[in-house]
Amino acid sequence: MRQEDFNPEQTGKRIILSRSYTGGDRFMLQLFQDSMAIVRQFGRPSLFVTFTANPKWEEITAEFLPGQTAVDRPDLVARVFHLKQQLLLQEIKRKQIFGRYLGSVWTIEYQKRGLPHMHLLIFLHPDDRFLTAERIDEIVYAGLPDPATDPTGELNAIIKSCMVHGPCGEANMRSPCMASKENGGPTSCSKRYPKAYQSETVVQEDGYLKFVVWEKMT
Repeated sequence: MRQEDFNPEQTGKRIILSRSYTGGDRFMLQLFQDSMAIVRQFGRPSLFVTFTANPKWEEITAEFLPGQTAVDRPDLVARVFHLKQQLLLQEIKRKQIFGRYLGSVWTIEYQKRGLPHMHLLIFLHPDDRFLTAERIDEIVYAGLPDPATDPTGELNAIIKSCMVHGPCGEANMRSPCMASKENGGPTSCSKRYPKAYQSETVVQEDGYLKFVVWEKMT
């Protein structure tokens, strides 16, 4: 057969994967339709939570062979992350740590460094949603822990290493968060840092929050 007469559609046998095949087109479409059905039933989600694997988790580091790091054991990182993800979901669903649970939708992605993280949408009872500054302050604290509640400084060190943005702006113009403004204006942080210090939490008209900041992070 000449190359120009070759028709790939006439070669082999066409197989259509069912929606039970994880990762297939029909599987992903079914997940999307289920997610839209949840939104139609319960309305907009109440919370957006990001849960990221920590390569320093003891369950991971305790199993390393000499000289190994998390990069060398993606299988171990994925298994530990899955166990902790399931534990988090139990805390939300059964213990209802954020309020009366109605439903949830999540997706798991991998960072450029190979660590898995979950983006989680949580649907709560309408009476338990965080729509006011007072309710938001119940679960969000933008500041370093009080030494009285963190005498060893362990929590303080974790927050500084994992939850502090920057440096960016004039201190580091090459930071990934730096983006050029329109019309060729000066560069600025795409995450809107540095934040102005707030004496109280404010919910702006566009829904963007300005959280109360209790202590300057140095």
